[in-house]
Amino acid sequence: MSNRELSLALVKKIFLLLACSASLCVQAQNYPDKPVRLIVPFGAGTPPDYLARLTAEKLSRSMGQQFVVDNRPGANSLVGLGAASKADADGYTIVYSDLAGLAINPSLYPKLPYDPKKDFAPVAMAFSTPLYVIVGGKSPYKSLREFINAAKSGSSRLSYGSIGNGSVIHLATEEFKSLSGIEMVHVPFKGADFVPALIRGDVDVMFLGIGAVAGLVASGQLRPLAIASKDRSAYFSNVPTVSEAGGPAGFNSHVWSAFIVPARTPRSVVERLNSEINKALALPDMKADLARLDFVPIGGAPELVTKAMTDDAARYAELIRTTGAKID
Repeated sequence: MSNRELSLALVKKIFLLLACSASLCVQAQNYPDKPVRLIVPFGAGTPPDYLARLTAEKLSRSMGQQFVVDNRPGANSLVGLGAASKADADGYTIVYSDLAGLAINPSLYPKLPYDPKKDFAPVAMAFSTPLYVIVGGKSPYKSLREFINAAKSGSSRLSYGSIGNGSVIHLATEEFKSLSGIEMVHVPFKGADFVPALIRGDVDVMFLGIGAVAGLVASGQLRPLAIASKDRSAYFSNVPTVSEAGGPAGFNSHVWSAFIVPARTPRSVVERLNSEINKALALPDMKADLARLDFVPIGGAPELVTKAMTDDAARYAELIRTTGAKID
């Protein structure tokens, strides 16, 4: 090939690159030009559904198109994430998922209908909420230290509830047991049956996000003994941390969520979504709504999602291995 032909070929490549770059810019500027589907792998009326709809409302206003929530509950997020992994990577399907779906399930299931790292691209972290050590309002235990002492004494066979084997609640409590040097019987529940069971005293304790049961705490039907965080909550500041209450030093267990899209979604679209989600999370009314449920907006760059997935996948893989947790 002559120098002239090489020069022409180089010019063509540069032209194509510039054309593609311009096309992506136009795509980002015009996006979205039709409604966007937001897949939520949880049932309608659940806390994750509420948070997803709250964000969808803000995005609909700021981006000029409807963000329509598509609830796909079932099988620990497998149904929703499996469907999302097969969606077109055009920016018109985004997903709201959490710690369990993106970091725990890969170690819990021998086979998944999706690969969190290969089938999805991160957009932005969404929210985080700490777990609380909660007992029924009629429980004899008024502090975490009393509870731990009772468990160590062996005077009674204490039990804890969870929403199923391998759930964040199950694994967090097993980690707490190990660090505290206590024994408790695990009682898994399906659905929301754990709430009346905890109130009645059928189980002695549960690790829960307080937002879903804030009304029951306010009415005295449930009592938080400690927050599994390094710091106290601004909204429930009277509740001590696990460390302050006499539990394992530095014990920290929380649930986070994130927005993701099918892999190969154009980077320009990911960046636009990231920018708009971060703006939504910074709105004062959004922060106020979240604070009442003890949720904290996170946001940030897409890479933070990848880091959270990687770090917690390793942590919970070890917990699943040591506890022998198996899916129900």
